[in-house]
Amino acid sequence: MKRISVHLTDNQITELKDLSSTTGLKAAELIRRAIDDYLSRNKDSSSHKKLLKNLEEAVNADNDESQNTAESE
Repeated sequence: MKRISVHLTDNQITELKDLSSTTGLKAAELIRRAIDDYLSRNKDSSSHKKLLKNLEEAVNADNDESQNTAESE
């Protein structure tokens, strides 16, 4: 698994915390499940391809930043 950072609204965070408390699942697991659900419902759409591209770019940028930090130490 790879780590990425996302920005959520205050309302999204509140709802996510409430759902986490209700279900007993960690927020990360709820987010993964929501993304899986979204992707399965939009498998063949162009918005799906754009989302995948954006996620891939975010992961690559995060990995590049981590590598640059490690190299400068």
